[in-house]
This record gives sequence, C-alpha cells and structure tokens, in this order.
Amino acid sequence: MKLSKLSETGLSQLIGTVQLVLIIFLIGYVLNLNTQLSRINKKLAGITTAGKKTPDRVVINPDKQSPVLGPDDATVTMTIFSDFECSFCNVFATEIFPALKSKYVDKGLIKVNFRHLPLAFHKNALMAAEASACANEQGKFWDLHDYLFKNQSMLSAPLIDQWASTNKLDTARFKGCIIDHRYKSKIEKDIAEAKLAGLEGTPAIVINGQLTMGARTYEHFADLIDKELLKACTDCKI
Repeated sequence: MKLSKLSETGLSQLIGTVQLVLIIFLIGYVLNLNTQLSRINKKLAGITTAGKKTPDRVVINPDKQSPVLGPDDATVTMTIFSDFECSFCNVFATEIFPALKSKYVDKGLIKVNFRHLPLAFHKNALMAAEASACANEQGKFWDLHDYLFKNQSMLSAPLIDQWASTNKLDTARFKGCIIDHRYKSKIEKDIAEAKLAGLEGTPAIVINGQLTMGARTYEHFADLIDKELLKACTDCKI
C-alpha cells in the first residue's frame, strides 16, 4: 500500500512538472509569436509609408535617344520605365501592352516612349538594357524587346547573341556597340531621371504625367488613356 501511494505521488509530481514545462513553453511561444507579428507589422507599416511617398504625377523630360512608337504629335504620351528581368514588367510587356498597342498606338492615337530602369539586384538587366539600346540603333529595339520578355527565364548574353544571329541587322556593329558600352551613359541618365521623379520600382508607367506603379489591368491603363484623349478633343473615336 505504501509503495502504491508513493508511486501515485511520484506520478502526480511528474504530471505536474510536465504541465509546468508545457505552460512555460506555451508562454514563450506566444511571446515569440507576438514579437514576430510586431516585426511584421512594422515592416508592413514601412512599406505602406514608402508607398505613400510615390508621387501620383511626375514630369518626364523628352529624350530623343529613347525608343518610340506612334506619332510625334500625339496628344497622349505613355512613358514606360522598365527592366528586362522584372517579372511584373514581363506581365505588362506580354499581356497588357500588346492590347494597348493594338487599340491606341497602331491607330495613331498615342505615342509610347520606352525608358530604361534596370534594377541593381537583377544581374542581367543592365546588360539587356544596353543590348536593346544597341538594337535601337538599327531600328530593332521593339523586336528585341518582345524577344527578351518572351524568353525572360533564359535571359543571358548567349540568348541575345542567338537573337542577333537570326535577325536582319549588322551583327558586327551590334556586338561592337555592346562591347563598347555605347549607350551605358544614356541608360544611367534614364535611371537618374527615374530616381529624381521618385520612381522606386518597375514597371513605372507615366501617361501624360500620371504615374502608375506596377502591372495593373488593361482596363486601368485604357481608362487613363481614354480620359486623356477626351481632354484633347471632343470628336475622337476611341
């Protein structure tokens, strides 16, 4: 009987100890979770605050060296700051821009101006930007633009060489342009202007001074363009 009582007492003590350990563990877990949540909330708050600093309207100076589509005298200008390695730029370039081009650019309603904003953490973005600027020298920018975004997952110097070998251009001149970094200063100028305007990421789309950050829907951009066209004339067929 005494042994039985001692066993029961020991078991009770063991259970009590286990319960105490579990309680301490749970308290520590909850405190750690609250700390993590607090850090996350601070980060989110920082992101929101940073987002509020992005201006709604910006002034972009004309640049004669930049690739252009559409008539020079168009009343609406869309300026695209983009990065060939940016996934959201890819969405805009492959899914949204073709429809906008068909409806507005091909009909001579708007002018499109492309500006370079290769992000520092994209290792192939600057190289691709320089190559596209060299392609623009021979009137092939938009061809390479489409090719690079279509094959973004394979973006590399060999991919650009492959494109150059299958297109009607002076390949020696093209490669020499890349080796000489002929348009690096032009790209750096684009980057500097983007920073001056408060553009922190890509894609950054500016329609008559009105800024949109990110790859929004086709309807979003079409609505902005339509409103700008209507400001310019009363008999435009949109």
